[in-house]
Amino acid sequence: MSKRERQIILHIMKEEQVRKALLLESVDLILHYLNADRQFLYQFNCQLIMNHLKELCNGCALCCEISDVDLNPYDIERMASFLKIAEDEFVKKYCVPHPEEPSFFYRFKHKPCAFLKDKRCSIYQVRPNNCVFFPFLSALQKEALETYQRKKQVAVTIPTWCKSAMKTKEFFDEMSNILKQASREEIEQLRKRAVEWLKQHR
Repeated sequence: MSKRERQIILHIMKEEQVRKALLLESVDLILHYLNADRQFLYQFNCQLIMNHLKELCNGCALCCEISDVDLNPYDIERMASFLKIAEDEFVKKYCVPHPEEPSFFYRFKHKPCAFLKDKRCSIYQVRPNNCVFFPFLSALQKEALETYQRKKQVAVTIPTWCKSAMKTKEFFDEMSNILKQASREEIEQLRKRAVEWLKQHR
């Protein structure tokens, strides 16, 4: 097994762990997973900002209309169960093998997504992790992962057509620059306030 393949497996498992922690509304568990990986933490923080600053998204549904959605085995199991069909039937009806990583992923067969109804997701509660964490967390963010491995600099690969994602990254980077100038005490106070805020808004 190559280094790249190991990274993909670990990333899939980590995404699934964070998804479950989010459903359990366990702040401590979420922080446990995030603090172990600077790259994942950076991406997740961007995601958190985008999820809570909902006014950034204009509801264009382009992410559902033109994106390639990568599906891992957990996704397929979850969606097939929700639709009350066998996993192999789900794959045959909705999926094609992933062109670059067929050992780990499928992709939705059609664009727009077959589950997009009136600009809304009809399987929202069981949607793929690729959709839950769009556009920041993806096991296939090759450019971002390679930058992190080569230079130890956190990075994200963002679809430039998603204006919400671009604004979110600008906001987070600006916030990060401010934090770099803060003292340890100020950062610790902010961290405590952020945890309290998360507990109140979960």
